[in-house]
Amino acid sequence: MSLIVDSIFTEWRASLPEGSLHPNTKNGYHLFLLKEICLKRGISENIINSVLLMLEKEETYKLRKKDTGEISVFTNKDNYEKALDSGDYEEPEGGEEEPQTKKPEINPLFQKDGKPDDNLIKTGSSEKTTDDEESEEEKKAKSKAKVEAISKKLYGEDGEGSLLQNSRTSQEALDRGYKAGKYWVAPGNAGSNFNENMSNEGALILEEQEDLTEEELARVIYNRTKDTNLGKQQKKTQVQSPHNKDTVKVPGDIENSDLYKASVLTARAAREKHNRAKRGQKAVGMKNAKIKTFGGTDRKAGKKGKDQNTPDVVKADLEALKDEVRKAKKIYIFDEEIGKVVEIPQQVMLDWIDSSGGGENAGDTAVISVDDNGNLLYDGWSDKKNFSDIQGNSTLNDDYTKQDRYVDDMLANERIDESTAKQAKDIIDDAKKRSDSIEENYKKAPLKVAQFLAKYQGGERTRVVQHLKDQAKKYDRDGTTNHITDPKKGLMQRYGVDNYDDLLDAIINECENGKPSGTVLKVMDRVGDSERGHLKERDGEIPAGIDTKVILSNAREEALNLQRDTVDKLNDLKGKSKNGKEKRLGDVLGFQETIDFLHLDKIEEPKDENDYKAYLKRNTHLCMAGVNVPPKSIKECMGVNNLSEAEDNFEVVTDERIMRDQATGTYVTGKTVYIYAINKDNERVFIGEKVFRSREGATGKTNNEIKWSKEMQKCFDSKRDK
Repeated sequence: MSLIVDSIFTEWRASLPEGSLHPNTKNGYHLFLLKEICLKRGISENIINSVLLMLEKEETYKLRKKDTGEISVFTNKDNYEKALDSGDYEEPEGGEEEPQTKKPEINPLFQKDGKPDDNLIKTGSSEKTTDDEESEEEKKAKSKAKVEAISKKLYGEDGEGSLLQNSRTSQEALDRGYKAGKYWVAPGNAGSNFNENMSNEGALILEEQEDLTEEELARVIYNRTKDTNLGKQQKKTQVQSPHNKDTVKVPGDIENSDLYKASVLTARAAREKHNRAKRGQKAVGMKNAKIKTFGGTDRKAGKKGKDQNTPDVVKADLEALKDEVRKAKKIYIFDEEIGKVVEIPQQVMLDWIDSSGGGENAGDTAVISVDDNGNLLYDGWSDKKNFSDIQGNSTLNDDYTKQDRYVDDMLANERIDESTAKQAKDIIDDAKKRSDSIEENYKKAPLKVAQFLAKYQGGERTRVVQHLKDQAKKYDRDGTTNHITDPKKGLMQRYGVDNYDDLLDAIINECENGKPSGTVLKVMDRVGDSERGHLKERDGEIPAGIDTKVILSNAREEALNLQRDTVDKLNDLKGKSKNGKEKRLGDVLGFQETIDFLHLDKIEEPKDENDYKAYLKRNTHLCMAGVNVPPKSIKECMGVNNLSEAEDNFEVVTDERIMRDQATGTYVTGKTVYIYAINKDNERVFIGEKVFRSREGATGKTNNEIKWSKEMQKCFDSKRDK
């Protein structure tokens, strides 16, 4: 062996993980270390392959260590003889071992572009030799080296190259972070944005490297996103598994545990997306199909402010998806439950994409497969980071509007008569007017605070000014928008003042004489909280003129009771289910509302092959915490065979839980309504809960959100075992 090769071999052996007896040319991690050594020395690919070939041909000698009985292998005869002379070794049974020449059969370490060969790494990660058993530590090191090599292959030497998905908005979201309303994000938050975009990316990574384990794929995603703004925005991430109870162990070398957990969730979702696409390709009979992924950004225009409108040079994801549909020869979807491949007309598909993220189409992302013939397979996905994520939302007043529309639909379908319809619409109209009035009164609470504080002078006024200063400092500490000093959105900028004393006058003046904005009301409400806390501590009580929490609590409770009373009044009327079963009208309307929120109509089988809308609804699978939830799972977990069966047995249960403030447990802030259905075994199944509360603080109008019950979440999770 030449001096240079001998030197390389010596350094290579010294770099091996603890416990490795000698370099192994069949071990992917060992070869990765050799590559690093050679590259540092400036050695070319051809020379490295020559070194491998020489090592493959090198004679080897075996000796048994006397104290342990372990077999050691020597590739240098001098070293072999020195070891034998030391007295620590002996010849294996059968006398002196004859030199053995390895078969000169190697896998190439490099591709033509100088990057590690995936097949070799794969081999190295799965094969062992009897004389070089891998330790757990070595397996982890080898897996990590595999990930590093793949990250470099996909995203360049610095690991920060362009995403595999051809999406300008996904790339910008990664680089610039999630910012609500900006053209590069779909509605949601930083967590949902990461989950949607990076699960799409993960599906494409699996196209390049299908053998990746969940942890390896999560690491590739983590490596690509750890230094990005979107990656740094991942906070308080939990990996939920209500059935399996499995938890994710964060490796010790991971610095951002929240991002790693988010990466695990996206890796699970990516596997589901990739596997479903492959099953569909097989069902359709596609040859050499390629996967493409699309997020939920659409072109934005007409909004004011920087970065609200989509630049002309940027193509939004839904635009790009429609371009693919327009050029496809045929468009297919595969319904796995009923085993049918259905061809969808182009215009039907385009209309469906236009309704993404709202109404009947709950889709957040899409995965398509395109084959050599230009045919397209479409898979729709409704992505949820966790099982407990919100499935739909509205406002209290919007609910009344929807109820009015449902009544019109029932009248048109002869499920109620005109007299019943009129009574129902009168009940709903009266409730809506009263609710509007109650919710408008929320804003009057901070106005009373302003009127009370306007009378302060001297030391009392100085104290209120300090409340404003403390509020501004808290915004900065929390890292949230500073409604007081922000140079673009703060109230000081808005009023053109540069001190807190003038700011207080401006806020009080707007509250008393104008129509205060939501920001003004929020700031004044927090000033009121601070002053109430001071007065309570000093005097033991709060003056009636500033005790707005009682005012707001009473108003919120009145609005929530009105919602309950409206359902009770509607339940005094009768309507019919689609099957003709007579039911309480409030329950019928409540069921339709639940269908819309949870998209339950996807459990219905299409009437015929031309029932494209039904096929498309069923095609939009839920993916929660990385678990695929097709219509079949929803149907089985509800314990019903179809939607009509669910409707006949559905009820809006009167079980409610009033929510109160955490600090005192005194003031009403919202309520939770529990939703049940009766299954085919006449058992009551808890399927969801609807929460009524304000998203905009104590003075905001009442919103409502619906999510699956814990029982349904657990059932969905159990389906991944099958």
